[in-house]
Amino acid sequence: MSHNLEAGFKVRERERIGLKTLCSPPMLSFGREMAEVLSISYKGRGDPSCTIIVYDGKRGQIIYTQSSNQAGKRASLRPSNSGTQNANNHCPLLLTGPYRVISLDGCVVLEYNIDDCHAEILLDIDDPSTKYNEAVTEELGCTCNNHPRAVVTYALLSNAVEAIVEVKLHQQRENTFYGRIIARSYLGEVVLFESNNESMHIGSSQEPTTIPLSRSVLAVPLDSSLQIEVDLQNHSNGKIVKGLATCQADLNNYHVLHLDGEDGQVDVKITWSD
Repeated sequence: MSHNLEAGFKVRERERIGLKTLCSPPMLSFGREMAEVLSISYKGRGDPSCTIIVYDGKRGQIIYTQSSNQAGKRASLRPSNSGTQNANNHCPLLLTGPYRVISLDGCVVLEYNIDDCHAEILLDIDDPSTKYNEAVTEELGCTCNNHPRAVVTYALLSNAVEAIVEVKLHQQRENTFYGRIIARSYLGEVVLFESNNESMHIGSSQEPTTIPLSRSVLAVPLDSSLQIEVDLQNHSNGKIVKGLATCQADLNNYHVLHLDGEDGQVDVKITWSD
């Protein structure tokens, strides 16, 4: 190929893939570019009456919403291990989304709406300073400064897969349960389920109960393992199941993991897709 032909080919190829792709991180094999919101905390007391929405190149998804009445009720029912504010006065929010993985087909906007105020974070995939494959924490506050700020931990991933988590509980005697279920990768942890003995759930001692996870969809780096930590108890404060289940992220596959406890068993199904 002559020098001129080669130069012309490179120009056409540059035009074909577009500036957006050139500014994005290099693509690795198999996985896709995704975003994950690991956690959001609130720099104030109790749960705020607010709505948090994430927009990607495909859709908008509400990942947290709470009316003032719901906020007051939930604050009174918080488990002691997460409801207590930490040294930085951060109160973690129990996220309820996304219901589909957050795509990086375009820039991602995280929108925070509280009362009549609005604020947002732009995750700009075309900015060369944007960090990939690591957890990033930013504060999000309204310009009016009349409301406490939110603290968001997120990650932009260059090679990730979608994980859909389903947890089933087999109980031997009692049919009530409460506790926490957490998903963890090298990026950090995500709370999937959380309740205490005043907001416990009713299951079945005759057949498996599908636990109502507050969120079940995760973006996981393809080179990471995924750990599911389960800590469930029953009405008499007896331990049902407490343990860890781990598997490696995969493509278009699924894993079923089993945890045996003192008074029951948990089956964790993780369905992977790119």
